[in-house]
Parts: sequence; C-alpha cells; structure tokens
Amino acid sequence: MKEENDKNLTGDNADRADAVTRAELEAAIAIARANLVQAPYTGRCLYCGAVTDAKRRWCDAECRDAWEVEKSQQTE
Repeated sequence: MKEENDKNLTGDNADRADAVTRAELEAAIAIARANLVQAPYTGRCLYCGAVTDAKRRWCDAECRDAWEVEKSQQTE
C-alpha cells in the first residue's frame, strides 16, 4: 500500500511540475509575442529592398533574420 501511495505522490509532483513549466512557457511566449516588432507589408523586402510578393515582408529567411537582429539592437 505504501509503495502505491509513493507512486501516486511522485505522479502528483510530476503533474504539478509539468503544470508550472507549461504556465511559465506560456507566459514567456506571451511576452515574446507582445514584444514583436510589427513590420508592414510594402511589396519590397524590408531588409534589402528587393521586390517581394504582396504578402511577404522579406525576400528570404536570411533577410528576415538580419532585419530582426537590427531591430532588436535598436531597441536595446
């Protein structure tokens, strides 16, 4: 009986730890989303100026990443 109770306590502790971890992760994601710089769609890459599709802000991932690095350095 004691062994069964110990297993339940271990499971309960793991469940509580998981819930805390999830809550902290969700809070961190919410903060990150709130701090996103919203960039407008202009028809041109916001980093290099190349023409893009109407719904694209950057021509590729490299330009996007470089733009994000520059923007994050400007806000520091």
